Amino acid sequence: MSRVLKEIHESVNRGYEAGVVDLDTMQKFDKLCMIDSHTMKPEEIRNIRKNIAKVTQPEFAKILSVSPSIIAKWETGNKKPSGLALKILNLIERKGIDFYLQTFAI
Repeated sequence: MSRVLKEIHESVNRGYEAGVVDLDTMQKFDKLCMIDSHTMKPEEIRNIRKNIAKVTQPEFAKILSVSPSIIAKWETGNKKPSGLALKILNLIERKGIDFYLQTFAI
């Protein structure tokens, strides 16, 4: 787990301990943090968006909580996804967009 993801996880865990984050959300977040991920080529990201999620770049950006320009940069290879965004991409690639939306969308 990356340092940033670890820090985010610790923050969510503190929220759970303080009663601000519910158990269901904490469990979903734990599962998401445990997903193995591989780096992705621009064409893989484009394929996930177009053929698996079947959404536009702005719609995909909203799902991933990033800007549409980030999606465009990932798909052209000008930037690479990392951390939580990369884990989510891997999850959508493996399980599909409906699984992600039903399981993790808060």
